[in-house]
Amino acid sequence: AMLCGVASNAMLLFFILYYTNVMTRYPHTFAESFAFPVLACVVLVLELRSPYNNPIFHSMVFVVTFALRSLVYPFEAYLHEQTVRKHFMALQAVHSARDCIHGILETMMPPLVLKELRANGDVAATQHPYEHATVAQSDLCGFTELASTLSPESVVEIIGELFGLFDDLTDKYDIYKVETVGDAYIAGQAEPPLTAKNSPLAVVYFALDMVKQTAEWSREREEAVGVRVGVHSGRCVGGIVGNDMQRYHLFGDIMAALDVLESTAPRGGVQISKACKEAIDAYCAAECCPCTVDLQLRDAALLQTSKGEVHQFSSV
Repeated sequence: AMLCGVASNAMLLFFILYYTNVMTRYPHTFAESFAFPVLACVVLVLELRSPYNNPIFHSMVFVVTFALRSLVYPFEAYLHEQTVRKHFMALQAVHSARDCIHGILETMMPPLVLKELRANGDVAATQHPYEHATVAQSDLCGFTELASTLSPESVVEIIGELFGLFDDLTDKYDIYKVETVGDAYIAGQAEPPLTAKNSPLAVVYFALDMVKQTAEWSREREEAVGVRVGVHSGRCVGGIVGNDMQRYHLFGDIMAALDVLESTAPRGGVQISKACKEAIDAYCAAECCPCTVDLQLRDAALLQTSKGEVHQFSSV
């Protein structure tokens, strides 16, 4: 009987040590932790009913300590689980904010430029000459008159809807959105790092779709708003300007000529320069693809804006 008592006490001691080790060393969920108080109660009841008298396990101090430790563990597991959840949610918030920041940066700069900037970190050195850029610039016709009759909130809504349509087109044709100035929208392609693809024909398709999307929007909204677009090809330089709210802009004579092409383009039409026409022909010859755009020579002695300003064809 004495040997059985010793063996029983030894097994119980081993169980208590193993039980305490599992409870304290390995983390458990709040639901799983409730198994320990239940198991502790079962062990205590069986030990108290055991015929072998063990003064340690039968002492009130041990019983109270063992029971309280088992009861406190679920509370500790709950606190640990809440801490882990808060940490996980904080990490998710950080990742979400980082993705949002990266998304904003990618809308402010070409992805390849942003990759270069992350690699060297030198903003001043981030300048790129482009030999074969094709850029489109649009202007909303009738928008000024419409805006004068609307609240500022409605003006923002309309601009948001139209420019949202243009943004979808930049994704469709892999075109970089350079900037918007008032109701003017400027976007184009060039060699990397401005865009991965460089097709003057794609920029013209983009311009034609701008006219089409604006016309459809006007019919649906029953508003007298149209768009005219100018497209020009040539050399330019791209770079990041300023210290705050930095953006990647294009500079060069191409931008001045583009402004003339846009302002003298017919309402609901796309006007391209001679340089753009030559760039399209060279691209189609190099890619062995036909030019499916219906190009018509403009029959006019001079180029005239809606405000009466006159420009020579030689200026574009």
